[in-house]
Amino acid sequence: MTGSSQSLIVEVRQPGRVPLRLHLGGTALEIGRDCPGLVLTDPRISRRHLSLQAVAGTVRVTDLGSRNGTFVGDARIHGTHLVAPGDSVRLGVCTVTLVGDETAIEREPAGAPGAGTTSLEMLAAPASVVPIDMHALPEHAATLTIVCSDIADVARRAADLGAERWDSALETHNAVVRRFASRHEGLEIRAHRDGFLHGFLRPGDAVAFVVDVQRALHALARSRPADTVRVRGGAHTAELIVGHNGELLGGAFVIAALVGSAARSGEFLVTGIVRDLLGPRADVHFGRPRLVTLQGCRQHVVHPVQWAS
Repeated sequence: MTGSSQSLIVEVRQPGRVPLRLHLGGTALEIGRDCPGLVLTDPRISRRHLSLQAVAGTVRVTDLGSRNGTFVGDARIHGTHLVAPGDSVRLGVCTVTLVGDETAIEREPAGAPGAGTTSLEMLAAPASVVPIDMHALPEHAATLTIVCSDIADVARRAADLGAERWDSALETHNAVVRRFASRHEGLEIRAHRDGFLHGFLRPGDAVAFVVDVQRALHALARSRPADTVRVRGGAHTAELIVGHNGELLGGAFVIAALVGSAARSGEFLVTGIVRDLLGPRADVHFGRPRLVTLQGCRQHVVHPVQWAS
């Protein structure tokens, strides 16, 4: 938000999906069917439909020349319009409602999984802008391999384990992920409950991180089978683009999270570009490739990482 570090929260509703709550700051977030921000699947929405930006306690909504229009109430807007808390914006059959600032939101208990919303979805939601410490990256860095992961079947596992055992399992999982990310020089970009978003300068380090995490959790499961959790995730490599405020821009986070959402329990998938960049390495192995349809995106060929010893 202009002049403040406090962010505003909007709720995005799509038919057939759980609502998403996004934090908006002073940088505009685009929404559309094919844009570098939040991707929605409604065919009535244009590829680049509208943008949202927090401005002094309100949200500036800008129609980006959409074909079917952006509406506040029953009125179609042209250009820019300011919405206040409680106002709803309609695009196609989807709505965006300004909930308020962070103090107005009822927070979940620490570590408790949300009803129906996975950590991969939450990590990818505000995907057009991700704050990152650029001083942690070399000046010559040109690409990043984004790795997005979370615990598979998290709500069911949390219910099975109960609060105390779940907190212990979650703490162990998070410690394992952070230990191997540090070992392979991964940069933690964002964490949410059981989910992590990391960046690696070399795709080989990203895959080595994935293999080590899976093997470590598998070993723990053999010694403590009652408290085991299984991880799934995805990886994608893209150009490193930095905005004028030092923020990392681009849609690679969305692709990595969507690929991770297509993974099965205990599986890790990479996109074709990650597979191609690794080439014929003796220390990296992949399973049979398969074609998946990612929400709001074209079909992708993905490659499962073979991590078992």
